[in-house]
Amino acid sequence: MIFFSLNTFSQELNIKINNQFFYLNGSFFDQDIVINNDTTIFLNSGIYNFYNDSIDFVIYIDGSQDSNLTFSNHKYFFDGLDDKEFQFLNHFFSYYKSLVSDVSLSGMNPDEYEILMYDVKHKLNIFLKKKQSELELLKEDFRTLLINYVDLIYYNSLCEYILKSTNFEEKFNYKLIPYFLDESFYFDSVDKNFNFFLFKKYVYNMTKLLSYKKYLNNTDQSVRVFFSSFFQFAKENLNENSLNFCLSQFILEYAPYIDQLFFNEIFNLLNNISNKEKDFIQAQYNLKNQGKENIIENLFISNNYEFYLENNMGEVVSLDDFLGKVLYIDIWASWCGPCRKLFPFSTSLKKKFKKKQLKKIDFIYVSIDNDYGKWKKSIEQLKIDGKNFISPADKNNGIGQYFNVSSIPRYIIIDKSGKVVQENAKRPNDDTLFNDLLELIND
Repeated sequence: MIFFSLNTFSQELNIKINNQFFYLNGSFFDQDIVINNDTTIFLNSGIYNFYNDSIDFVIYIDGSQDSNLTFSNHKYFFDGLDDKEFQFLNHFFSYYKSLVSDVSLSGMNPDEYEILMYDVKHKLNIFLKKKQSELELLKEDFRTLLINYVDLIYYNSLCEYILKSTNFEEKFNYKLIPYFLDESFYFDSVDKNFNFFLFKKYVYNMTKLLSYKKYLNNTDQSVRVFFSSFFQFAKENLNENSLNFCLSQFILEYAPYIDQLFFNEIFNLLNNISNKEKDFIQAQYNLKNQGKENIIENLFISNNYEFYLENNMGEVVSLDDFLGKVLYIDIWASWCGPCRKLFPFSTSLKKKFKKKQLKKIDFIYVSIDNDYGKWKKSIEQLKIDGKNFISPADKNNGIGQYFNVSSIPRYIIIDKSGKVVQENAKRPNDDTLFNDLLELIND
């Protein structure tokens, strides 16, 4: 028996494969499941894809009754849908697969991806419109599923793009969420209480993204603090079923970062769930932590700035110590003429900020000198007023290697969340730099 259920709307699917094997994809497993023996699976309501070298089809689990799936001589029999529903569903998803077959999350900026997926959504709606007469012959709840599935494919794909894209921090600005993800669709959806998995997955993903916006402003970047933002946002906006699902998903997604005490705290927030669900969540939590040391703190600071940095007192420090403020970093050297000429502009730039604003920004000067004496002498000569550090160029883990600095002066801007927003930022003599920094400070 295999359990993939996280709610009471689960359905028992009995499978007989007759010495065959196939893959099962439900869009939420870590990877496709290989089934090579007769088995019983408990599944959430939703759409599932079964395939092997000769078979590829989808079924819909509605959670209302148990069903059977039997394979025999490269044919399959499923009693959970009538023939018209089964044929329409597979025609719809065959067309959908053809539309997204070449879609890739990598190498595509957010606008390009959004336009592409919007086109997919548009074509799927045209498909349903052309098939209106056939659609009307199907059961009402099945029609409702397909009509809403199109929007959810589109909106959840945008969430997935942000959450799964490699280095998405460099590609997506969370300030773009209102136009890019359409919060109104989310708030209109949460009250519908659909039972199929894609809906719940979208609600979870969007809840995570919207609560993450608030979390970014917190200087304590731990999983516990993120969960606090996540739970408060979810509690304010979701009904009990959706809230339970989101809490369960959070546990399963971040299990390696949740110790037993923290797990118990989240677990106790779940309301009106069955013992079977509790056992499933506990078992999955234990499985994901098996053989692993718990790595609780600083889950979301994936970009710890691990390069050598030393202050003028000879103490080794980390740039991470300054996260929570906007950082304007000046990489320079005592022998660099252009670097030296720009320091007066940096002093003038700082004078433009009010005292209250200066509390939210740090001007950090990092020399790549190998000669400590020349570095300290230059600080005095040039009257460099700010936080001064050295990261010698002859060290293997210096700041120059970390940021791939090929020439100086080099300026870098890091926002309050600790993300690099400009790796090759404007110089201090650029009059537009002040407004750029001010916008980050006030964000």
